[in-house]
Amino acid sequence: MRQPIPFVAVIGAMLVSAGCEERPSIVTLVEVPAFVAPAPSPSPSLPYVDPGFPAAPPGSTVYGRISPSQGPGSQRYVLHESGRFGLQYFKPQWGFFEYAGSYSRSGSIVSFSFDANRPEWTAIASVDGASMAVTYNAMMILDDFENGVYVRTSGGGS
Repeated sequence: MRQPIPFVAVIGAMLVSAGCEERPSIVTLVEVPAFVAPAPSPSPSLPYVDPGFPAAPPGSTVYGRISPSQGPGSQRYVLHESGRFGLQYFKPQWGFFEYAGSYSRSGSIVSFSFDANRPEWTAIASVDGASMAVTYNAMMILDDFENGVYVRTSGGGS
C-alpha cells in the first residue's frame, strides 16, 4: 500500500516550481543628467548688520554668524578684553537677547563657558584668520543651539 503525501509537501513543491518559472524582466532606462555644479551665489547680506544689536563696547571683537541657521534672525559673538563674552541674538519675534559667559583662548582655540546652566553649557571654537567655527557640546545641541561659522566684523584678533 502506498503512503499518502502530506499536504504540506505538496504545497511546498508547488511553490518551488512556481519560483522556477521564467518571467520576463521589466527594465526601464532612466537618463541621468550630468552633474552641474551650482553657480556661486552672490555674497549674502550678512545677518549681523541687523540694527537690532546694541553697539559693541570699545575694545571688543565681534563675530557675526554667516552659516545658515534654523531660526530667523541674526547671531553674533562679542568677545570682551576682560575674558567675558556675549552670544547675542536678534529675533523678529523676541527682539534682542544675550547669553553671557567667560572665555579663554589658547592659540587658535577658544573655550566658552556660559553663565546659564553652568557648567553644563560649553562650546569650543577654532579661529582661522577672520573666521571662527563654533561647536557646542551635546547639552547645548539638545537645547537647540546650532554649530556655526562666524566672521570677525570688528575689533582686534581676540
